[in-house]
Amino acid sequence: MYRLMYIPYTFLMALGLVVVTGIIIVKKDMRMIKLFLTVALPIFAVVQVYYWNHEFNTFAKSFLFPSKEFVCDYYDYEAVGLTIPLPKRTVFHGKQDVCSPFYSTYVSERYFADFYKSELAKMKTSGEIANYSYGELENGKGFEVETSKGNKADIRMKGIENGREMITIVIKP
Repeated sequence: MYRLMYIPYTFLMALGLVVVTGIIIVKKDMRMIKLFLTVALPIFAVVQVYYWNHEFNTFAKSFLFPSKEFVCDYYDYEAVGLTIPLPKRTVFHGKQDVCSPFYSTYVSERYFADFYKSELAKMKTSGEIANYSYGELENGKGFEVETSKGNKADIRMKGIENGREMITIVIKP
């Protein structure tokens, strides 16, 4: 459904491409037309693939705009008291204001385990969490975390297609 919003972007970009090409044609500068189209058409194509191809969109976001930490505005931070760091090349999916717990990542299961073992150890040392354990959870392998305020969180990873993994974070206040 959200892809319907890309239709105006596509239309406006194509219109802009046609208008600028028309202006250059009116000036009758063939060298400029060739240069402009050589640069503009590939950029237009890449932007359209970014908009319309979900896999490419997620892949590009994992490099350009990765998510750094799980923060949930839905729960009162004072009540839960937990901000969870995310591994590199992790991309948020969903709505921020309802605490969508779904993230795509391109890291391996081993990197996931090593990353959270070190991050959760730091958080335990600093007093942000009381305890954590690694093991099989109901939908994949992951960590059970207990905050210093008594709340619990599950951080788990399960495999999906195309070499991506899905990280799910569930807070249980």
